[in-house]
Amino acid sequence: MKYVIMMCLLIFSINAEDKRPNILIALADNWAFPNASAYGDKSVKTPTFDKISQNGFVFNEAYCQVPSCSPARAVLLSGQAFCRLGSGANLHGFWPEVKNYPQLLKDAGYHIGYTYKGWGPGYFGNKPHKRLNPAGDYYKNFTEFITDKPQDKPFCFWFGSHDPHMPWNKGGEFKKGIDPATIRIPDYLPDAPVVRNEIVEYYGEIQKFDHEVSEIYAFLEKKKMLENTIFIMMGDNGWQAPRGLANLYDAGTKTCMAIQWPAKYKNGDKKIDSFIDFSDIAPTLLEAAGVQVPKEMTGKSLWPLLEGKVEGRDRLFMGRERHANVRYDNAGYPGRAIRTKKYLYIRNYFPDRWPAGDPQTWHAVGPYGDIDNSIIKSYIMLNKKNSTKKYFQICFEKRPAEELYDLSKDPDQVRNIAEDKNYKSVIEEMRGALKEEMKAVGDPRLKNPYTLKFDKEVYLGSHRR
Repeated sequence: MKYVIMMCLLIFSINAEDKRPNILIALADNWAFPNASAYGDKSVKTPTFDKISQNGFVFNEAYCQVPSCSPARAVLLSGQAFCRLGSGANLHGFWPEVKNYPQLLKDAGYHIGYTYKGWGPGYFGNKPHKRLNPAGDYYKNFTEFITDKPQDKPFCFWFGSHDPHMPWNKGGEFKKGIDPATIRIPDYLPDAPVVRNEIVEYYGEIQKFDHEVSEIYAFLEKKKMLENTIFIMMGDNGWQAPRGLANLYDAGTKTCMAIQWPAKYKNGDKKIDSFIDFSDIAPTLLEAAGVQVPKEMTGKSLWPLLEGKVEGRDRLFMGRERHANVRYDNAGYPGRAIRTKKYLYIRNYFPDRWPAGDPQTWHAVGPYGDIDNSIIKSYIMLNKKNSTKKYFQICFEKRPAEELYDLSKDPDQVRNIAEDKNYKSVIEEMRGALKEEMKAVGDPRLKNPYTLKFDKEVYLGSHRR
């Protein structure tokens, strides 16, 4: 009753001059850090992302918490750690019965909706997709959404692009002018023409995404709606190259992210070096809209950090369960991780399993199916006995129970030093930090490290993705 009265008072107080901010998230599909010109990547041009960065805040340490599409988006929408979301911690599961910020904003009088890809892939309610998505009601495009918006309501919109998701073949004219020779090849991939050329395709789709967002940005500017719109542009997880998506390395978890809100923050171009993860987004937006943040949300509002009122995190908790159904008996590859500025520590609970999926096709994708099919993947597999042997070992073969990387010496995280005696005190410290973080969010793997709870969740994906 108290909640109903509060909501009635809130809605009653809203009139045609509602000054609460509009909210817009432009979410790319598998856009990894630092592949934006705002971060100094000279091979790609992202003028819209750069503009938002210059007008507001750009994040140098933004992470998706879980390197898999559906669970990463579930964390973003729910404001909760992935390990609390049951089936929602896996790809192609059911939406967990938890509150999400679009629905809470709708209850508070917001007009909500999304275009293209919302939460997913997965199922919500008893029907797949279409107008039941936690991101809101489905619209063909942003113009249709705005046309449908009552004049006296603020809006919350989710632009879920399909770029730069594989196959990287939709860049078209946007890839023109990208020079393969300028591309930095990370240490976990071989430097070969076919690798460089496919990464050009990836960059082309990033530039296509940036262009699509520019059209929404220009529309808001023309309609005089940009000033009081919280505009967030970001990726949902890392890229789909081997050792990227579905891995707890930076290539799978670290994303591009920038926020602007001109009505409140006039002085932009501020770089945020504190760790943030997707669970922080929901409480941030709810607080800006004047909606009470549910106690079950584990994330923290970013506004105190952006205003310099609090210090940010000095470490980040991450993890993963099942990505695709690519191992015998629907098994996942569970892991947990702690990321600091100096080190990355990973705990693999079932090191006897193949991290990239079984060598033979089990159900989805193909051999080593947690790595999406691509020219790069095929090139490494075809040459694994000679020129790409090292890269096959790094990306495909089994891993030990513990991994530790010294980021000052190994930024691409390919040299595991967990057994190095010189780092004994470091790994002990990281083990302790991991236990503390797991306890704080109620991770079921703290009490039962080898639980099969997440493996037993149904996989609703098709035979091929």
